[in-house]
Amino acid sequence: MIFVLCSPVGPYFKSGFVPIKLSVDSKYIRAWPGGTGNVKFGGNYAPTVASIVQANADGCSQSLFVYDEDEWVTEAGTMNIFFLLTTPEGERQLWTPTLDDGCILPGITRLTTIEVAREWGECTVVEKRIPCREIIAALKEGRMQEMFGTGTAANLQPISGLRYKGVDHMAPADGMGEGSFQIRLGQWLKQVQYGEIPHEWSVVV
Repeated sequence: MIFVLCSPVGPYFKSGFVPIKLSVDSKYIRAWPGGTGNVKFGGNYAPTVASIVQANADGCSQSLFVYDEDEWVTEAGTMNIFFLLTTPEGERQLWTPTLDDGCILPGITRLTTIEVAREWGECTVVEKRIPCREIIAALKEGRMQEMFGTGTAANLQPISGLRYKGVDHMAPADGMGEGSFQIRLGQWLKQVQYGEIPHEWSVVV
């Protein structure tokens, strides 16, 4: 017998829909090129347990997994991750790690975010390999506007900051407030899910 269960989900984290802090982890590697990071596979999660335990002990809710000497950003725990920032040249961009190296899951909420961001036209969407140093630089220089994770269960999860090598780098508080990109996107997605906004993604079952 095959059962298909369709249901809205509540907050993924015990703290509810509030911003969380991530601990940048280059020790415990979640996935790597040529591995299984781009598929739903139980083995992807075993390496993350020790990392998450350590992150919790350090006062963080989850880990941001990076790998290699350049500390390429992959996933935030079991979520895809997004960074809304201004480049040194002044362009507003929404960054997310590329799928090309096979290290991250091609999440449907990730794809939804990319498509809606392009449709809204408020920023340029950039999918690329992201070295962690570029994210830390944007936080230090005040160019980071918003950080958030996306996941099937998590939907959109605000990220307040990153703990990198023992130092906290925080995103601006107003980046998680009413009117921010991620809050408006989360509200829009919920309205589509509940049928309050007619959309081609909604299919009557």
